[in-house]
Amino acid sequence: MEAADKAKQASNATRAAVPEHLRSYGVITCGAALGDKAFIAAFLDAQGKRRCNDADPMTPGVIPMIVDALADESAHCASTTIYYSLQSRADYLLGTHLPSETRTLAAKVDEALRKAYARCLSTDLLNPDGTWKSQEDPTFHRDLMGLKANAGGMGYRNTTRRALFINALANALPKMMGNERTKPLWPSLAGALGADSLRKNHVDTCLQTLLDSGSEWAAEFKSEIKRDK
Repeated sequence: MEAADKAKQASNATRAAVPEHLRSYGVITCGAALGDKAFIAAFLDAQGKRRCNDADPMTPGVIPMIVDALADESAHCASTTIYYSLQSRADYLLGTHLPSETRTLAAKVDEALRKAYARCLSTDLLNPDGTWKSQEDPTFHRDLMGLKANAGGMGYRNTTRRALFINALANALPKMMGNERTKPLWPSLAGALGADSLRKNHVDTCLQTLLDSGSEWAAEFKSEIKRDK
């Protein structure tokens, strides 16, 4: 306990010694980071390591740790776990943070999933350079992996290509502003979202108030729609 107290005091002293212009502030609420850009970046970086780290065997990420634990017993069990669980581990973070903030996280998750499938299948089917030298169509297996299972694929969902931020806003906006059936949860946002924007007769212009608001979220929403198209 004495050693722990000393370590805590040393940590507090180190934090207090950081100059104000080098500090960043924020809070974690409902599993998402709010605050300074540096604070959000540090939070998402930590979340990426928590899911994907395979450089330090003492603190393996969730994805490699679970796959390694299962693959020796059953490659089928491990690949099923990837399909139903592990490839969704970053979905919430990508839906609740700006796309520009989660690009690196998405790339880390995709690389971890690629290694996880290679561990299960004993071959790197997600390798964009192909699975053997001079392959006529190097991306054939990677693209096949990305098809739905009922279309002959593996059901792999590439994290970087997914529209989780768009989907989150598309589901949240009607609840925020309400419509013919429900009252708005946040009527105070009428200036940014449009008081009646989500009503049925405004289907062609329902997002225009948001897109014209000049907010950072609106700009990234518009940018993501363009990227996906």
